[in-house]
Amino acid sequence: MQIDFGHNFPEVTKSSTGTYFVKLHFPTLGFYVNGIRVIQSKRNSGELVVYKPAIKDANGEWKTNYDYENSCELWLYLKELALKAVNECNDASQVFGDIEHMDIDAELSKAIEEMEGKAS
Repeated sequence: MQIDFGHNFPEVTKSSTGTYFVKLHFPTLGFYVNGIRVIQSKRNSGELVVYKPAIKDANGEWKTNYDYENSCELWLYLKELALKAVNECNDASQVFGDIEHMDIDAELSKAIEEMEGKAS
């Protein structure tokens, strides 16, 4: 049996502590993977660490309901998708941050002046 995990989309949320929570949807399979955590590495600046899917138990400790070997192809693929989703989320946040701090009227005036200059 072959299973196609190619059609998927992520859902990323970021907590106030900087932890990203990733939910990977695989709609053609009717399946999703929830509880993937991605955090900044404490050892290597700028590096992200991906934790296997887990939930907090009644004691507030992270517990996995199922596990993968670190070299398992499925886990490596899910990890790659989670990292890609977090990076895209950060890229989008940067763009929106730039737009929020942009002087729209000044940028429009500048663009109009450039266009008028090229037309003459």
